[in-house]
Parts: sequence; C-alpha cells; structure tokens
Amino acid sequence: MRILHSADVHLNKVGDERWQALGELLSASRKEKVNLLVISGDLFDLDVDAETLRPDIRALFSNNNFEILIVPGNHDKNSYSSSMYFGENVRILNQKPYSIADYPDVRLIGFPFEDIGDDELIAEIRNLSEVCLPDRKNILIFHGELLDSFYLPDEFGVEGTRRYMPVKLSYFSGLGLDYVLAGHFHSRFDVRKIDEKSYFIYPGSPVSISRRETGERKANILDLGHAPKEYSLNTKYYCELKIKIDPFSDRDPIEFIEEKLGLLSDNAKLLLEVSGYFDTSEVEFKRMVEEFIKAKKINIADFSFSARDVGRILQNDLYRQFEEKLRAGEYEDDLKDEVLNIAIKAMMEAGL
Repeated sequence: MRILHSADVHLNKVGDERWQALGELLSASRKEKVNLLVISGDLFDLDVDAETLRPDIRALFSNNNFEILIVPGNHDKNSYSSSMYFGENVRILNQKPYSIADYPDVRLIGFPFEDIGDDELIAEIRNLSEVCLPDRKNILIFHGELLDSFYLPDEFGVEGTRRYMPVKLSYFSGLGLDYVLAGHFHSRFDVRKIDEKSYFIYPGSPVSISRRETGERKANILDLGHAPKEYSLNTKYYCELKIKIDPFSDRDPIEFIEEKLGLLSDNAKLLLEVSGYFDTSEVEFKRMVEEFIKAKKINIADFSFSARDVGRILQNDLYRQFEEKLRAGEYEDDLKDEVLNIAIKAMMEAGL
C-alpha cells in the first residue's frame, strides 16, 4: 500500500493558495498512484469554513481512484458529523477515542483531536495496544504536539500559549504501532524514530500559512514497510533571503544580488533582507535592486533594506584620525591597506 500524508491545509476560501495546495495534494496522489491520501487534521481553518466550503470540496474529493482519510484537528474539531457528505471515497475518522479503517495489510486508527487532560490522553494512547493487530501494519493518524524536540510555539501556527494534545515519543513505544502520521506542526517535514522500526512523522503544512513556514513545502509519501520519505509539492512558500554586501569583494554587488534572486522558484514569496556596505549612492543602489525585482516579476512579501554607503565610514572622524596616524607610521604600504580594511570592517560591524 502507498500513502500520501499531509495536514494543516487550513482552508478558508475557494481559489486561494491554500485551495491550490489541496489541489496539488490530489494531483500528487494521482501522479504517485497512491491508495490513500491521509489528512491529519486542520483541513479547515475554522468550523464555519468547513460549512461554507463543503459543496466545493465535494467536487474535488469525488472521482478519484484513491480513498481520502481525514482526522479532525484542533481548528476543525467540530467540522464533521455523520450526516455531512464530503465526497466519494472520503472517510472521516472522528469517533472518539478512535476510529478504525481496515485494509488487507494495514489497520489505520484515527485519533481525533480532543480537549482532554494529560492523564486521560496518556491512558487513551496506552489503550492503543488493544486496538493494534499483530498480523498487520498499524498506523495511527494523530493531531497534536510532540514534546521531544524543541519547537517554537509559532511553528505550530497561530495557537497562543496552550498545549494541544502534547505527547512524547515514549508514549507510543511498545504499542504495536508502525507509523504515527501526525499533524499540527507547520514549519517543515520532520521524522522521529519511536523505536527501531517505527516512525512519528510531521509532513509540515503543504503551503506556507505564516512567514515562519519557509522553504519548499513537503508531504510524506509512505510505502508500507519502508521509511517515510519527503515529497516536494508545487505550492507557494515563503523564502527568506539575507544578503550582506561586502565592499571589499571583487564582485559587483548588484550582479551578486541579481544572481541570488535569479535562483528563486516561481513558487517563492520572498522575504528579502539586504544589509552591509557598498561604495555607491544608497538611493541609487536600492532603486537598482527594486528595478530588477520588478523586471523579473519576483514575488516580494517583504523587503528590508539596511545597506549603507561605505563612504560614510571613510568620512567618519574616528576613521580619518586612525588612517592619518597609520599612514604616518613606518609600515609597508600593503600592511597599511590591510589594517585599514580591518578597521573599516570593524566599524561596519559596529554600525558606525
């Protein structure tokens, strides 16, 4: 069996980048000839979005040659009921504490998000040993927060300071699980080993929901019995690019910036920061960068320009006094130039 696993699409309107990301997940599922598309929570941003978008979702979720399994997350925990129709071959695993989806070689266990305490959560996880089958691969579909690694709060999206079904890898050890297909962590694809032959996988959001989610977006493609693998998605993402101009470099700074910007994917939404020093007008330098961005139709989400004309350093009284004393000294000219370069760099770093 082959599975494509994603989560945290956070749909809230038709036709935007998030909607296009869902279409990309469906296209990837067809291209890779998967048996199942698993969405581990937060398909919708809010429960009201599920109600509004459901008629359009039905068209996307019908006439596919694979099944779609969905587990509710904390954002859409009340979006699904037994009377709601989301399309052909769609199964909502929202029964509590677990929903079961059985196939010849695998049992999938849906563990929907709940507002429960730590003790109750641990007890429900431990009871999974009674649900797992010894003669099949067992997969848990889960939406919650992994505590084993240091994740920043905003890497889970805009959630505030509370915890959402917090777990540790040790909770899942020895239960008979082969994979935990998780959702809730947005920033990147991340795989953790539960033990020697079982894995906990966050695919990351399939489209950048916030500016913290930088880099090409991924899904998890899983061939049963093998390690999970990253699958690159053709979706929009934030790209952070910090360029520091060195006035002592032999390269033309504008050519250097154009080279860096020319490597960007069409899907990148650029967070550009240009700093450092150069030997030309600040106004003119910024204008040239902006003209290149416009000509190449680069998608700029934010442009921070803090670069400065090195002439300001050369005119600084402290530098001029230092240069005068150094030039008057009995040193080789090459050594004097080298020392002056070091002094200029030091003053640049000090922000003078």
